[in-house]
Amino acid sequence: MSVVPGNSGSNQPDWRPGADPDILHQRAALLARIRSFFAQRDVLEVETPVLSRAATPDPALESFKTLYNGPLLPANTPLYLHTSPEFFMKRLLAAGHDSIYQLARVFRDNESGSRHNLEFTLLEWYRTGFSYHDLMDEIEVLLNECALPGLSTPVRRIKYRDLFREFAGIDPFTVEKTAIRSCLHEHGHTISALDSEPRRFWLDLVLTHVIEPQIQQGAFFVFDYPAEQAALAQVRDDDPPVAERFELYVNGIELANGFQELRDAAEQRRRFTAENRDRLEQGLEAVPLDDFLLQALEAGLPRCAGVALGFDRLLMLQTGQQQIDRVMAFSLSRV
Repeated sequence: MSVVPGNSGSNQPDWRPGADPDILHQRAALLARIRSFFAQRDVLEVETPVLSRAATPDPALESFKTLYNGPLLPANTPLYLHTSPEFFMKRLLAAGHDSIYQLARVFRDNESGSRHNLEFTLLEWYRTGFSYHDLMDEIEVLLNECALPGLSTPVRRIKYRDLFREFAGIDPFTVEKTAIRSCLHEHGHTISALDSEPRRFWLDLVLTHVIEPQIQQGAFFVFDYPAEQAALAQVRDDDPPVAERFELYVNGIELANGFQELRDAAEQRRRFTAENRDRLEQGLEAVPLDDFLLQALEAGLPRCAGVALGFDRLLMLQTGQQQIDRVMAFSLSRV
């Protein structure tokens, strides 16, 4: 007997799955296709823990926290559900593993919407010896093998600076807040009471409110971000400096985020500390830093590029679904 998704006709949560059987079969087929893609390239599938004593300090991400009361750690030790398997995977690379990938269940608090769920599947992989441009090449091959409807290749590649110049008429590396406010106003967005926010916040507003509505068709690799948006990417000493980072948009959906991976332990610690400071300034709780990752970087991370790609969003694009809960069995509203 097949059970189809639907509305129970009451205000009670629906017990039935959100995705219909055909979508779940396509989900399984896409998982198999991805595994075959990496097997053909001798990229090893790995599994790492979802719980850690450390969490990402990125203020844009909020981790779920639980308490451990077992025999191996002190009573009430906080453990965090990971927002990405990145830290564990980099420890594997530092320990001598070659290129690796993972299809990981990840968890992010305060995320809900047509493209967000608190628990989702992330395809993350690291290629030793690759540049971030090499990794964009490989992603493009994967997209072709996934047969996304209407996708034409090669995917357009555009620098972050040129993206803002073309679609917003401003230079993100030199523009002042007053000019950013004017740009937003010209596109119908009046912003007030946010003057204290950093320039990065204002640029994100331009990206989401002005640029993203204009790139709803086709695929774009956006690369070479401002240095202050480096996250875990290496910074190149251009004038001005740029982060060797890229994001992939397909039909308006932000699908992937990749880096030429930072290998400097001291710089990584500095960034983590600064992010925790930002968290406190925003009224958020500081989180424990991942000392194991920092030790791994000190031991030596091989030159590599890595990317995290939203599997559920990829399936949305493949199947033409507009809501993420239509491509997963049970979203937040059904648990």
